Amino acid sequence: MIGRTDNNVADSTGVQQAGRDIHGIDPALFIEEMRRKDARIDALIAEKDALVSQVNQLERAELERELTELRAKKSDLNERLANPEQALQEHTNRVTQIEQLLDDTATQHALGENRIRSALAAFRELEYGEIDALLAETEERALITAAKAAYGRGMVAEDAIRWQDAYTHYKRAAEMQSDLNYLRAYARISWRLAKFMEALQAQELVVAHVKVREGDKCVAYATEINNFAGIVRAHGRPNDAERLYREALEIDRVTIGEGHPEHATRLNNLAGVLREQGRLEEAERLYREAIEIDRVAIGEEHPSYAIRLSNLARLVNEMGRSGEAEELYLRALEIDRITIGDAHINYAIHLNNLAFVVLGLDRFEEAEQYYIRALKIFKSALPPDHSHIQQIEGNLTACRAVRP
Repeated sequence: MIGRTDNNVADSTGVQQAGRDIHGIDPALFIEEMRRKDARIDALIAEKDALVSQVNQLERAELERELTELRAKKSDLNERLANPEQALQEHTNRVTQIEQLLDDTATQHALGENRIRSALAAFRELEYGEIDALLAETEERALITAAKAAYGRGMVAEDAIRWQDAYTHYKRAAEMQSDLNYLRAYARISWRLAKFMEALQAQELVVAHVKVREGDKCVAYATEINNFAGIVRAHGRPNDAERLYREALEIDRVTIGEGHPEHATRLNNLAGVLREQGRLEEAERLYREAIEIDRVAIGEEHPSYAIRLSNLARLVNEMGRSGEAEELYLRALEIDRITIGDAHINYAIHLNNLAFVVLGLDRFEEAEQYYIRALKIFKSALPPDHSHIQQIEGNLTACRAVRP
């Protein structure tokens, strides 16, 4: 099976709109622009795929590198389209923060108010070249500090789904200045790039900063120790992860309350740790509690609700209740189909996991078809060497090997 939990690194910073009256992009237009970018990436992938067999070895290596980058961008766009409200909020926050970086009278005079306005407007509409060049110039001319410029360029690169560039800029900003926002960004992008030791060290500093600045009984601290728990869990420290998740949940109860979606996320994350430790009954109770919170808070037709159902399905299948698991996966797939669509990575993950269940029920042909559909989605959205592709190819081979 391929596990999927929404064990996200969350950003607890709240940014207020101020300054130049740069209004946010309309949500419908934002989603449409992401879909256009997704379609353009699909076209580029198809074009470059067709060329791979027609070029020499050196050119093929470059094409394959470009294809890997394109598929990584497509994967992230799929994630953003799965939760467009959060993606739009993150984008709007980046626009506002970059505006604030440039909101200095001397800087405005040196660069020109109209030029700054134009660059910010283009960035708001998901065009990145102008604002990146502007921020590079501010550093070169020492109009803002090098750390601020690096952080700004990191936000631009992250918004543009250029992960390695974002990592380089955020790391440089954090090394030059131990600012909370810089450290948060460095931890987040290190986690995304599977640089777990760097993520661990940076997130540990974030937790310490928030504790000193805001105390250890606030929402921001709960968010940061939840993030830290996810990283230590990845380092193979389940006991520490459990302790941190439970601490975050206790803070929730006296701050945001037990009916908040963030509380559901932390319950889900704790349940995942317990499942990995074999504490299945405890995990089931927490998964069901998270599902009920989300049913009320975000509704049953939401991608996050589908993920909750999928997590529970995986658990009850491990507990020998395959019929119940099948029903949960089918419900998750139906929610996916009407929300994120049947070409999304999450949809493929749920197909793969459903295949595993029906294979256990000796429904070989049905399982094979689910695996084939999932593999097709993965191959169109992920780099060819991605672990999901390798795993599902292995699943399909094993399925065919046991089929009568």
